[in-house]
Amino acid sequence: MLKYLPESAQKSRGRLATLQKLQALSIPTKLHVDTGTLPDSRSAPVRVTVRRKAHVRLFPRVYPVTLRNASTVPQRQKPIFTAPMLALTMGDPNGIGPEILAKALAGQNWWDRCVPVVFGDRFVLESAGKGLRDMPPLYEISSLDAIDTGSTAIPVFAAGYPAPPPKPGTIDPGASRCAAAWIETAAKLALEGRLQGLVTCPVSKEGLLLSGCEYAGHTPMLQAITGVDHCHMSLFHERLRIVHITAHLSMRDAVAVVKKDLVLRAISAGYNTLRRLGFQQPRLAVSGLNPHAGESGAFGREEIEEIAPAAAEARNRGIDCTGPYAPDTVFHRMYNGEFDLVVAMYHDQGHIPFKLVAMDEGVHVTLGLPFIRTSPDHGTAFDIAGTGRARENSLCAAMELTAQWAAPDVEQKMETS
Repeated sequence: MLKYLPESAQKSRGRLATLQKLQALSIPTKLHVDTGTLPDSRSAPVRVTVRRKAHVRLFPRVYPVTLRNASTVPQRQKPIFTAPMLALTMGDPNGIGPEILAKALAGQNWWDRCVPVVFGDRFVLESAGKGLRDMPPLYEISSLDAIDTGSTAIPVFAAGYPAPPPKPGTIDPGASRCAAAWIETAAKLALEGRLQGLVTCPVSKEGLLLSGCEYAGHTPMLQAITGVDHCHMSLFHERLRIVHITAHLSMRDAVAVVKKDLVLRAISAGYNTLRRLGFQQPRLAVSGLNPHAGESGAFGREEIEEIAPAAAEARNRGIDCTGPYAPDTVFHRMYNGEFDLVVAMYHDQGHIPFKLVAMDEGVHVTLGLPFIRTSPDHGTAFDIAGTGRARENSLCAAMELTAQWAAPDVEQKMETS
């Protein structure tokens, strides 16, 4: 089970709940209302701590909840609440995106921690959800204002781009074109502040290029939409958090760009993310590039000339950052609790240890965008698309982390409004 936040952050959220208040309101006991006096006003807020029945365990989050007629709520009535609104882009319709999204939505009630909005094709998602015991009903919307927060049905924002007939396991430029349009629509709404987070199912890079899209993947597309020059690929799990200074580069190019400024930027991005997630004093480490972190220049000078100076500058800025450490041991040391996050020098250096441990529960996070973006840490898996064998664990973890990460912003907006 996953726990993305430190124990101190969990405690700092407070444990305000009492079952007596819930029983008085006839609200299911997974919701805990705080010990303050219940409001007489029809619109006054009641704060509710949500304890989730998820297969991933996170700290009990306090969400602001407004109950209708709090003193006379009928038995089993679902409370109306404000929580982070998350865009869930369906990904390539011919990949495993529709299947894992349907399984994630059927597997648990997401409304107790976020407002899930699918950007995709309702008929494709309904088809993927056939046979799932608790698949919620879906309904189409053309505006976020049309969302019925009093319903447990899932809204699907089609954005005017219905998918072609599904052909699981097949690269189809038409399907990829739809996937790109859904991403663009969701990203623009997030950029406007209408959505608090973006969770993306996998797309085909080859399919995007064949469709005429200029960008081979989510990250370059989102950078173009937001005008951001540089982002950092990162991976999150309960015991492993890794930020990469580069993403999809050849080894030759990846080694050439290991420079102080880029390493320092990745350190800062990781530090700021952990602070936002509630780590009071994040402990960061940087990995070396060469075997044994260069061993004092015997196997390369990148550690001496670029990586160590970046770590030193980070310490001058008040960041607890040490290294560079030998790449073959630093991730094991983080797994055992010595560090909260490690900065990796290239793609596979971070991905190999991460996927060895957290292949089905890890989360991909893009740092540097003006909104939160996460995704499962796997691709379209065309080889198993349409077989029913795809696992939704990583997508569920991405949704959990995004809701958890976005909730403080929603709370702050409500307090200031």
